Amino acid sequence: MGKHAHESRVVSWSSVRQIAEGFLCIASATAISSRKPAIFLHSPPSASAAKCLFPHPHRTMSDLSLILQEPAESVQLILLCHAAGDDAASLMPLGERLCETFPQATVVSLQANAAADAPQGFAWFSLAGITEENRPARIAQALSALQAAVREWQSRSGVSAAATALVGLAQGADMVLEASKHMPPLASRIVAMGGRFTTLPDVPPLVTTIHLLHGKHDTQVPYAHTINAAHRLRDLGTDLIELAVTKLSTHIAPHLWTTAEEAASVQAKPADEL
Repeated sequence: MGKHAHESRVVSWSSVRQIAEGFLCIASATAISSRKPAIFLHSPPSASAAKCLFPHPHRTMSDLSLILQEPAESVQLILLCHAAGDDAASLMPLGERLCETFPQATVVSLQANAAADAPQGFAWFSLAGITEENRPARIAQALSALQAAVREWQSRSGVSAAATALVGLAQGADMVLEASKHMPPLASRIVAMGGRFTTLPDVPPLVTTIHLLHGKHDTQVPYAHTINAAHRLRDLGTDLIELAVTKLSTHIAPHLWTTAEEAASVQAKPADEL
């Protein structure tokens, strides 16, 4: 993987499930009463795995997306965005856990329709020769397809942006974070795992809640990007709740998630304490 500009970090099925359970216990324990957006900063387990996937570059995102749950009457819409080099099926463990927890939600794992730079899987945008200067243009070009897919699923499910959540892993996290900056907002909740803002926001996001999950030992997207994002959002007047889990391994022990769950019920952390 070091020979390619490749961001794939497919987590093992067990690790994805643990991330999902940790996120869900935090989310279910948290009630946001403030009208200002709330930003949650977490450090989940390290991710590692390898998977050989074969792209179909002539098919659309809708053709390749994986419907994990579609009730007759949906009250929520949860859309998942995979890492570069993966496919929609790579997030099935997370999606299945979300289906169990939210039985009235339409849950779909979206799939990028461009072949990844490495000889496997799909990507939202090319990483070949990417720089800080050309990254914004690449993501902006890719974002229109994601926005169209989100609106298509909102129309199909009858669910508004207020009841929509976008969940992204690695490059997929980059996409959902960028989507959070656009108006009108596509979703009320953003969950970004191991991703980064392309450029830090200049105004507070209209998204109600943003969860930033990032491994502190991530060598591909440094954890510093998440810290910088949290600082910028704090400076913009956003409520920030920091729940960084410092003990990293291939999983997070139940007692650590219990601690995180308890911490999630506290009020937003004052900006001068960050």
